Amino acid sequence: VRSVALQWLESEGKSHEVSLVNHPMKTVSFIRLGDNVLSKSSVLNYVISSPKSGSFFTRESSGGKRKRCVSSGMIEMTCCLPKDGSGHFAEELMFLNLRGDGSCFNKQCLLLSCLSTLVVCFIDISKEIDDSKYVQLRELRERCNNVIVLLTREKDGELSTNEEDIIKKIK
Repeated sequence: VRSVALQWLESEGKSHEVSLVNHPMKTVSFIRLGDNVLSKSSVLNYVISSPKSGSFFTRESSGGKRKRCVSSGMIEMTCCLPKDGSGHFAEELMFLNLRGDGSCFNKQCLLLSCLSTLVVCFIDISKEIDDSKYVQLRELRERCNNVIVLLTREKDGELSTNEEDIIKKIK
């Protein structure tokens, strides 16, 4: 990581080049606990760029439906740099994406919670959630001051009793 450099031009034409390690920037991390009907990487791609030119590999990508042999547990990274004031973001931001189910990768979740300004955690409430995921979510909230828990579900309409119970436990 020490050799990674960021380069960008300001609106006045001034060029910047800084080492990623020596340049403080806000970091937003995305984690999924359990299986999820919603593609975390697709949501992240939509937020940071146009949906057609995503930065992160998704299940809709070519080869995205294949069984993962190596990539689960890896952390993908992209940076968004300001561009002439016309970009999505006013300041430099780093986005980190944990590949796979975060409940299987405690060390990576710990690292992301320590590095991140904000952690976005996806949980599908239409599926059964075991106690270890509640514990992991609580620990994540204790380590990182800013955690957004994004609850997803397969069906529209009324919440089931089980889904309501899950939401109460997550609060």
